[in-house]
Amino acid sequence: MVVLGEEFAHLELVVDRKTGAMTAYVLDGEAERGVAISQTLLEIDAAPSGGDPFTVQLAPVENVLTGETSGNTSQFAGEADPLKTLRRFEGEVRQIEVRGQRFEAVAFRFPEGNEDGEDAR
Repeated sequence: MVVLGEEFAHLELVVDRKTGAMTAYVLDGEAERGVAISQTLLEIDAAPSGGDPFTVQLAPVENVLTGETSGNTSQFAGEADPLKTLRRFEGEVRQIEVRGQRFEAVAFRFPEGNEDGEDAR
């Protein structure tokens, strides 16, 4: 779980090691409900210990059941081959805007997250 601001919002990252898929869920300050955003791409920079850095590009996911569209969704997904073998990495959310607040260069550790919610706005 990546905290955005001082519990303003959260970004939950889920990795499927079989496929190298990463899914990101944008959640509210309590990490209970999805928060739809209009962003067209989320980029996660990953730096594995002893490995080459890489970027995971996450595209908006439409969901007919919830009515979320690619321009208004709380779910993003993408793939990167290095995720198939990694258990841990240092990461950074390049930029995300949630409810009018922009967060940039939000550092975290996967799977731990970021403990204090600090970000470099």
